[in-house]
Amino acid sequence: MPWCTSSVIRAMTDTWFLVAGPRAGLRQVEAWSGYPLQFAGQRRFPWAEQMARQLQTALSELALSPAETLAGVYLSTDASPCDAENRLFVNPAECIPKGVTSLRFERGAGPPPPSPVPISTVEGHVYYYRYRPGGTWESWEPAELLARWRRVPRLLSDDGSCRPVWLAMKTAAAAGRIETFDSAVQDGTPFGLRIVVHATGQGPRSATAVSENVIDGTVTAFHARASNPALIASALAPQMPVISQTELEELVAADPPRPLSSASPFIVKGTYIQISPCDKRCYAGDVEIRPDARGRRVELSGELFALRRPTG
Repeated sequence: MPWCTSSVIRAMTDTWFLVAGPRAGLRQVEAWSGYPLQFAGQRRFPWAEQMARQLQTALSELALSPAETLAGVYLSTDASPCDAENRLFVNPAECIPKGVTSLRFERGAGPPPPSPVPISTVEGHVYYYRYRPGGTWESWEPAELLARWRRVPRLLSDDGSCRPVWLAMKTAAAAGRIETFDSAVQDGTPFGLRIVVHATGQGPRSATAVSENVIDGTVTAFHARASNPALIASALAPQMPVISQTELEELVAADPPRPLSSASPFIVKGTYIQISPCDKRCYAGDVEIRPDARGRRVELSGELFALRRPTG
């Protein structure tokens, strides 16, 4: 292809991956790989580190302005479930330009576009990542609105987990601050989210730094209630000093504002608790940071909806 020049193609000679763009007239970065790009420190292959470095360079050349949304699309010949937001923004976190305050992600439908050169694969699948400023979802559109909330205060400071957002959402649901709708959605239905984080003067300032925990905490709040609330509350209580264990148990035992999954997201092993939301069904989403909190607490607004393929 005529645009595949040395200035826009960065690949190893054994072609386990290829990074292309941006180029004159097209602010877009594409990457193909023979294995999913994993989180830094967990990458199985030396070439994955080279891919990450080259992806970082290419994305920096997009020269995003503070007002622009960084939109990512993930596609693969591997149809197994995965967390698309993680694949696009969390695993390659060091590649994403600093100061991005708005991101959009989508797991595309169908196979990835062909690579300009053949890609060697580890397990027979090709993985594709595309980044552009702005744009809309291409493979999905909102169908039934499931829930909506406005300026829910985050009661617990950010601790690097999804717990503060889960607590905010469950507390808001108990207070009747989450509007729900009667649309019927079964386990397995893909869904999407739009979330606004209303930041204080202390932050947060980076959408990519908070997106995973904001999404996971929100989705966790929409799981079915647990059958062992006392055990879960006792495991959560040490990390949630702003609420009593009795109140925490009541929140864990409460019905969700709108169930997305019939399974509990909590797995307790001794004193350790794992939170495992059904985020692999979240095929599209937006996360935006706005510096407009009305008080001293970070606030959360958003909506949750079922997805469908475009009808037009």
